[in-house]
Amino acid sequence: MKSMKYVQSLAATICLSLSLSSFTIAAERSGQEIFQAMKCAKCHSTTPKPRGPSLIKIANTYPDTATLLQFFSGKSTAIVEPARAKTMRPRLRKIKKLNETDKNALATYVMEFKEK
Repeated sequence: MKSMKYVQSLAATICLSLSLSSFTIAAERSGQEIFQAMKCAKCHSTTPKPRGPSLIKIANTYPDTATLLQFFSGKSTAIVEPARAKTMRPRLRKIKKLNETDKNALATYVMEFKEK
């Protein structure tokens, strides 16, 4: 009798775990979705200087995704137009609050615009 309850409990735990892992995977957002949700496109696009530096300029200035992530995390200063970096501070505070998966997705999306 005890072994049957154990098996039922184990089966329920496995089902719940699988359901939660599926939810987590479905809940992940693409970098483009984060870019849009954070309203980054108000200042950054693929055209030169809508308000801020273009995505192409950002991607070509940062050597890699890891370096851009350092900036997104507040661990480094801006290397694209550093004199104008203070205009980015309010958005950067919001970006810093993103979880690591979302920050990485956002940085990866921006770096997709690097000219090859």
